[in-house]
Amino acid sequence: MPEIRQAIGFDELPHYTTTQKFIQRFGCGRIDRLISAQTNHIPEAVLGIDSSGFSSDYASVYYTLRIKGKASIKKYVKNTICIDTFRQMI
Repeated sequence: MPEIRQAIGFDELPHYTTTQKFIQRFGCGRIDRLISAQTNHIPEAVLGIDSSGFSSDYASVYYTLRIKGKASIKKYVKNTICIDTFRQMI
């Protein structure tokens, strides 16, 4: 998404594990407090929350040939998103 990259001043995208590594180092408790602090001053917020589960037991032919059955594949991945519908803020 070049528009978003430009808006936040990124020339390149960070590695896809950057967020995961940040959360591991920073801690979920701190992140929860940070999110709470940001949303406490928004009394009229109307939140929309959606979760989706994805099956990950399908592997492409290319991937299957590449790993030759040596890696285990998780069976389920869950994604959750919360949006302030008033301000359209994720």
